[in-house]
Amino acid sequence: MQTHLKCDIPYIPCTPHRINTSVEVSVPVCALFELLQELLVSVTSSTKRFDVYREKVKQSDEELLMLRNLSATRWVAHKESICAIWSSYAVVLEVLEVLTDSKYDTKTRVKAGALQDKMKSFNFLVMLMFMKNVIGKTKCLTTEVQSIDMNIIDTIENFKATITMLEHIRNDSEGLENQIQATKSVAEQHGIDPDDEYNRHHRQRKKPHRIDDHPETAANLCLVEHYRKEFFAVLDAQINAIKANLEAVTNILQPAVTLLQPPYIGPVDNTELVRFCAMFPELM
Repeated sequence: MQTHLKCDIPYIPCTPHRINTSVEVSVPVCALFELLQELLVSVTSSTKRFDVYREKVKQSDEELLMLRNLSATRWVAHKESICAIWSSYAVVLEVLEVLTDSKYDTKTRVKAGALQDKMKSFNFLVMLMFMKNVIGKTKCLTTEVQSIDMNIIDTIENFKATITMLEHIRNDSEGLENQIQATKSVAEQHGIDPDDEYNRHHRQRKKPHRIDDHPETAANLCLVEHYRKEFFAVLDAQINAIKANLEAVTNILQPAVTLLQPPYIGPVDNTELVRFCAMFPELM
């Protein structure tokens, strides 16, 4: 393309794709997205199963979102899918309960039972609530950078604002703990015992004396500390990914940023002006 147009074409990394891949640092988040996709496929791949879900949604007094497909590249699709499950969590559990009835074939019953067990998990609920909040903060940025009418200066400011919001969540330990406590309340309403589940799956494993002379000093994280650590991993990865993209965009478009970003104070730098003109050779 550069050879054909006879000019340099700057490469700017795809922000939504980087944000998508940044969550891979957390095993619970990856498991969350895998389960969301599994639920969608299981419910919508059969007209009979989808009819059960649609009937349950109609019977509900609340305005619920329909299940949405996850996209490998569209971060917005992740938000839509998560919000749909969060809003219709109880309904989806009811649908899976119906599908375990003996009138359905063995494969459907077994699959529905397995999905029900995975959904009735504190780990699933707490990561669902956390990612719903995080994706809500990054949706505006990912939507803007994919817009045809994108304004470079406004987008850079959006980058900075998103980083600030994520850093605020990262540094608000009390807010993260409140999220965990709120999720515990929701879990208990559905018959889930968060502490019992955590103790079963996160039993402390001390190293033998031949490896560690003082195994009793090994760290033993409680439920809140464990999930706060998981939240930090996701937030740090997202912040670093957005910062890296902001740096790449700023470096490539530095002349435009320097000359066009208000306030316009002081004399124009001729070097930056020459670099800016070189970005648009066809206009010179």
